[in-house]
Amino acid sequence: MYELRTPVTEIAATHDSLNKSIVIESSVLTSAEAIGNPDRPDFPLLKGKEALIQADFMDRKGQAYTDAPSGFRGNFREIIDMDLASHREKALFIATLNAVARYTYPDLKTIHCRDGGPRRCAKKIAAYMQGSRSAIRGARRDAARHPGGIG
Repeated sequence: MYELRTPVTEIAATHDSLNKSIVIESSVLTSAEAIGNPDRPDFPLLKGKEALIQADFMDRKGQAYTDAPSGFRGNFREIIDMDLASHREKALFIATLNAVARYTYPDLKTIHCRDGGPRRCAKKIAAYMQGSRSAIRGARRDAARHPGGIG
């Protein structure tokens, strides 16, 4: 997570965001607010084992799961300078990172999907990973056929 500070700081500086205000709402979202009515009942959020906090940066939202929800009002620089030693600080950082990412890249999905979204998303991730494994197997096969290198 510490490695994210430099690129995130660079993105924020590019958009003159380091000293802009950030509001992080940490009131625990109800399961309906957070994920709607998903197909499965086994989400930790539904069982009360986690909470979802939401950062609002320049009207863009970002969320993060945590077992230590906490509020924050301040600027981006204050978030970047946190120690990230506690679950609270890590959640604030991730929620803020997601909100700034959404501000920078408006098409990015930075809030939890709702209702049937988790199932659809899981299928897409599984298909992507299956394709990646196939690509890796193919690259290994090619490398084995061409021990001196490909190309």
